[in-house]
Amino acid sequence: MLLRVHSRPQIILLHAIACPLAAAFILVSSGCVIVPVRLPTQTKDISGNVQNLDFTFLKAGSTARDEVAKKLTPIDTHTSQADFFWGRWESSKWAVGGFAGLGYGAVAGGGRVWGARNIFVSIDQNGIVSN
Repeated sequence: MLLRVHSRPQIILLHAIACPLAAAFILVSSGCVIVPVRLPTQTKDISGNVQNLDFTFLKAGSTARDEVAKKLTPIDTHTSQADFFWGRWESSKWAVGGFAGLGYGAVAGGGRVWGARNIFVSIDQNGIVSN
């Protein structure tokens, strides 16, 4: 019987290759793998209704408070005062999905990842957007 002896650098190289491959095989073959997926941006108002928000109309020094309140009604928190408007919504660009390991077939799971967003609009004493 011939026994091959490896040098220390060879052993390190073998471990560097074999360990990640073994870990990946165990992960994929025995369980669920979670994968982030980039999606088109979607927004929801504070009630959970899908919205298409456009803030390009906001111009410091020219946009009136009434226009802000009218165009941003879906995200109005109703905590605004005369000197500011506070809007809140959720936005999502990512989803997480998973699939079962080898032998089980692909099984979709997961959903969108939502993040809260806020906008604060300062209104001057003349009722015009200042910031």
